Amino acid sequence: MHLRKRTYRDKRTGKKKTCRNWYVVVRDHHHLRVAVPAFTDKKASEEFGRKLERLVALKITREPLDAVMVKWLDGLPASILARLGKIGLVDQVRLARTKPLSGHLADWEAWLVAKGVSQAEIKLKTARVKRVVKGCGFHAFADIKAGRVADYLVALRNDGLGISRQTSNHYLRAIKQFTRWMRREQRTGEDPLEFMSGLNVRVDIRRARRALTPDECRRLLATAAAGPRRRSMDGPERSLLYRLALETGLRASELKSLTRADFDLGAEHPTVTVRAAYTKNRREDTLPLKPQTALLLRRHLFSKLPQAKAFSIPESSRTARMLRLDLADANIPYRDNAGRVVDFHALRHTFISNLAAGGVNPKVAQTLARHSDIRLTLDRYAHVFSEQQIAAINSLPDLSGDSRAGRA
Repeated sequence: MHLRKRTYRDKRTGKKKTCRNWYVVVRDHHHLRVAVPAFTDKKASEEFGRKLERLVALKITREPLDAVMVKWLDGLPASILARLGKIGLVDQVRLARTKPLSGHLADWEAWLVAKGVSQAEIKLKTARVKRVVKGCGFHAFADIKAGRVADYLVALRNDGLGISRQTSNHYLRAIKQFTRWMRREQRTGEDPLEFMSGLNVRVDIRRARRALTPDECRRLLATAAAGPRRRSMDGPERSLLYRLALETGLRASELKSLTRADFDLGAEHPTVTVRAAYTKNRREDTLPLKPQTALLLRRHLFSKLPQAKAFSIPESSRTARMLRLDLADANIPYRDNAGRVVDFHALRHTFISNLAAGGVNPKVAQTLARHSDIRLTLDRYAHVFSEQQIAAINSLPDLSGDSRAGRA
């Protein structure tokens, strides 16, 4: 091992100059001479050279790093670590811990694109992760600590009109997906957020939804069909959109993704398919359609090209406003006395509730709802109408008779 300083020629003056930093020249584990930048101080550079020789020796003998060497490597500047990584003396896991998070996030975003995730979903996920990263002050992956993430999410929930527990869980799921990816890609040896879990959202429901009754569904469809053009959709198209949501449980984003090619309307059993990039479970789903609805869809899609959008659905905020106007015209309250609302997602609640009301096997209802957990299907979505509750009570045995009746 020896030290030397490099020289260079100044482009402006043409004069020969000497670099401030010392370079350590050693033979690496392939017995090749390599020069590694060290420090401006000669003694510090000599100590660095001794440690570097020790690192080469451990690499040759394939011995694990001891605590002293681990501490030394962790304290090196990222530029020096990058050089050691380039010549194979430092593994990718250690390099990844010092690489700026912005670089890892860009790679993760590219991976999501290659996987086929929709642009809207990618934008949402990356925005959530970047907000947590910025809020916690993380710069490198090694900075990520579960405690700091937990404290930041608490601050978001407690900040004035803070976010709900469910939104907090969305942020946590996003950054945990990123850290899991880092581990799967072998950019880190451990997932610092592996044991963090979400909160119980039942104790903090910001938007309680209700299911529409069958009569309200009919009124909504009829009113919309006869209604004026709203946003980018005329009345009949809005009515067909609501009908498809009520009969399939498809979410607004899934309905917006549909093209003419996603419908198979000429088969004996017509279907609609949602591509994996747009489903919540990242799985392609094919759902059956009612024959009468398939007939209406054939008429609606007749002149469209295969890759044309099936519906001209506006942006989410405008879709919500569009539905509220149709509800008002149908004399259906947006919010009931219990504070429950009828937004677009309530049409999915209505679909699942109607399955339950129709006596559909719970497992079949779970499959049609595309839920991974049957408890979600039954507990959150299967609303019980008051008429069903009354009928259930009236079906109980009559207990008003004389208790002595029938005695000998």
